[in-house]
Amino acid sequence: MNRLSPSPALYLAGTFTFLWLSGCQDPDMTEVRHVLESANLTIEAAKQGGAMSFAPDLLGLAENELLTGEKEFQVQQGKVFWGQDFSLALRLGNLAQLDAEKALSLTNGPVPSPSNLPPSQHQSLLPETHR
Repeated sequence: MNRLSPSPALYLAGTFTFLWLSGCQDPDMTEVRHVLESANLTIEAAKQGGAMSFAPDLLGLAENELLTGEKEFQVQQGKVFWGQDFSLALRLGNLAQLDAEKALSLTNGPVPSPSNLPPSQHQSLLPETHR
């Protein structure tokens, strides 16, 4: 009995398709960049609102989360496209945003409106214990 085996090109096409589809679940660079920029603006607003006096630990935590998120973003940018995973940078940006908003709220300053935030920040992916 003569069996037909798939060609190497078919295996290559299947592997490429799998890698491409698996990368589609990650947030894109523009979304992550927007979240990091938004977190940075909120941290600056918290600083101007006096969070250094009212919530210095929370503000410091937000700054560290933002810094780590920006470094992770740069690391992922340096990888080939199918190896990029921006989900950690996105989570860190969201954490920084939430902590900066909390620090700002402790100063009785105006918290940024949810209508100005990207859709990924309308619902938190964080467990209730962090909020």
